[in-house]
Amino acid sequence: MSSTGPQTKSFCAPAYTPHQVARAILNEAACDPNISAKTIGALVRAKQIYRRQPPDSHYRSVRKEIMRHFNACRAVDMVGLEGYAELFRKYGNTVRIYIINGVQMNEQRVKAAQHIFKQCKKAKKLPSDATFDRDVIDMTDISDDGRY
Repeated sequence: MSSTGPQTKSFCAPAYTPHQVARAILNEAACDPNISAKTIGALVRAKQIYRRQPPDSHYRSVRKEIMRHFNACRAVDMVGLEGYAELFRKYGNTVRIYIINGVQMNEQRVKAAQHIFKQCKKAKKLPSDATFDRDVIDMTDISDDGRY
């Protein structure tokens, strides 16, 4: 009769690098500068990135990757945009600011929605005979005289 030791958790090797996982959850995670590895694990589970969870050390590496990124909020006031650009330039980054009007922004929103629609069809999240409908795109936050 052989005795077995205490059962230990079995983890799989992570299929994605910490940088890839950080990019996948950056929008949710970057709003909290003190995010914990435990919270990152919860976000990863919620997004179903892994079928079997990697060890906690992997989530700590993801946290480090998130902390390395400076995530400027998309809702930055246009006045503050130049300040963010200067901050990036100060650390050696090249920054180009493109400002578009409301009509161009509508076109960009439609292009993005079409791309997402095609990707969903490709991933079989939508039926293959589904058709793209422009009317379901939310453009209420875009005004024709706005700058984006």
